[in-house]
Amino acid sequence: MPRPNLKARKIIDSVKYITVATVDDKGQPWNTPVAAFHFDKDYTLYWASYLENQHSKNIRNNSKVFIVIYDSTPENGQPANGVYIKGEATELTNKQEVMQAALVFEGDQYNPSDGRQYLGDYPRRIYKAVPQQIWINTDSKRNGHFIDSREIAHSRGAMGNEISKKATDTKRSKYGDKFFSQNGEMGGLARNLSDKAYMTFREKGSEFASEMGKRSAEKRWGKRDKNE
Repeated sequence: MPRPNLKARKIIDSVKYITVATVDDKGQPWNTPVAAFHFDKDYTLYWASYLENQHSKNIRNNSKVFIVIYDSTPENGQPANGVYIKGEATELTNKQEVMQAALVFEGDQYNPSDGRQYLGDYPRRIYKAVPQQIWINTDSKRNGHFIDSREIAHSRGAMGNEISKKATDTKRSKYGDKFFSQNGEMGGLARNLSDKAYMTFREKGSEFASEMGKRSAEKRWGKRDKNE
């Protein structure tokens, strides 16, 4: 799961109400404000809703959601800050997961933290949205005119970490620990690739990592040989 950057986290932490966009089985969009909660340092979003509400039925039919979290009261006429989240939402039905998730509501007057009240004949259920991509709004100029735009506001998460680990393991096995220790900065290869190269890396996998490592090694050690 991607982790929001500091600016995005500040907005998520300070704004209680979010809007959740869903779609019904006929393709009709539906946008709903809900009070959202998350555990410390975990930005999976939780809320409780009546199970027959339109957005609840939509989520049971289609888990794809788009969430916007924004400050509607900006100061000094400045553009409002907003976070945009593409995610997957689910209605929690497993008792153990429901009991654990309900703890996120602790202290809230409208949402009890006793998970039993979201099971069986009770009318509400807990819904969970896991972020897949996160953006934040920004402003710039085009031909001298103000425009609002979006920028990525998250780490690459587990996928990026796994790619970096595979690249590191490839270099260790091919060039040995001695080379790796003397060229330790290569450990960040996957993290430092441009977006285009990163996507290529995902497609080519370890073959790409091996070739990039080889080129970097030849460049580094070739220069060293000339200097000796």
